[in-house]
Amino acid sequence: MAVPEQYASPNVTTTSTGRRSETSQSILRAARSGNLNKLVDAIVIHGVDINTCNAVRRQLN
Repeated sequence: MAVPEQYASPNVTTTSTGRRSETSQSILRAARSGNLNKLVDAIVIHGVDINTCNAVRRQLN
């Protein structure tokens, strides 16, 4: 079974750092929107390391 692109692990060595960045952003969007199914799939099933998914800190007013 092929891993969907949005679940590809950012730890996999690729020639494109943009792909890893997109994956991290996808996971962060799922977390922020409350899409728990997508988030759990990415973390548990596909082994995404959430420590590598650190977004740029946004300042809240």
